[in-house]
Amino acid sequence: MQRLLIENLRLGFHANTSLALKLAETVDAADMCDQPAAAMNHPAWIFRHLHTYHPVIVDLLEGHDPTDPKDAPFGKNSEALADPAVYGEWSQVVADYRGGVESVNAALEGAVSMDESLLFRKMPVARWQERFPAAGSILAYLMVHHEAFHIGQLSTWRRARGLPRLG
Repeated sequence: MQRLLIENLRLGFHANTSLALKLAETVDAADMCDQPAAAMNHPAWIFRHLHTYHPVIVDLLEGHDPTDPKDAPFGKNSEALADPAVYGEWSQVVADYRGGVESVNAALEGAVSMDESLLFRKMPVARWQERFPAAGSILAYLMVHHEAFHIGQLSTWRRARGLPRLG
């Protein structure tokens, strides 16, 4: 059962991150902080935000207690800022995201043989305990829903800038 769960997480995460990286290739570095609509999340924030949650996923998969990223520079409570200096070079933003994806994928490989009880231990992040009572219960949310939600924002950002759909 655990192998099936991990494989499904891997498939969903791979679909999301592959699309994210394909969309990233269409972003001009000069436009990474452009906001075609007020308060719209732009590519630099989206990739930094998603990358903020990759160590959380790795910690959960490895049986560690993650730090709640809500107040991290690109966590839940952050906002997309127009200043590119906040995010660094676009190539580095994408490279960091890719590195996070690779870390999650490596942790998934190790999770196939992990002690299953680690997935059922109490959620170590207090704000998630009511909605996700077990440590493993948030993995699908973070790896599939959360990634897809923000990748959808990236797709919307592209369309708002007049860019065509990916072929």
